[in-house]
Amino acid sequence: MPRNRWAIFSRSATGNFKNTVDFDPGPAVVSYTGNPNSESVFIQQFNPNGTLNWAKALTSAIATLTVQ
Repeated sequence: MPRNRWAIFSRSATGNFKNTVDFDPGPAVVSYTGNPNSESVFIQQFNPNGTLNWAKALTSAIATLTVQ
C-alpha cells in the first residue's frame, strides 16, 4: 500500500485564463468566464481515468475576488 494514496489517485491542474474557458476535456461543458482584462485562476481535479471531477475559478473585477 502506498504511503500517500492521494498522490496516486488524485490528478489536479491549476493555471490562469482570460475570457471564457471550458474546463471539461470531455463532451460535457464546465465553463467559467474570467475578466478579459486580467488573469483569472483555476483549479481542477480529474479521476484516474482522466474524467473531470470538479473545477473552480477565482475571478476578479476591480479589487473584488469572486469564487465561482
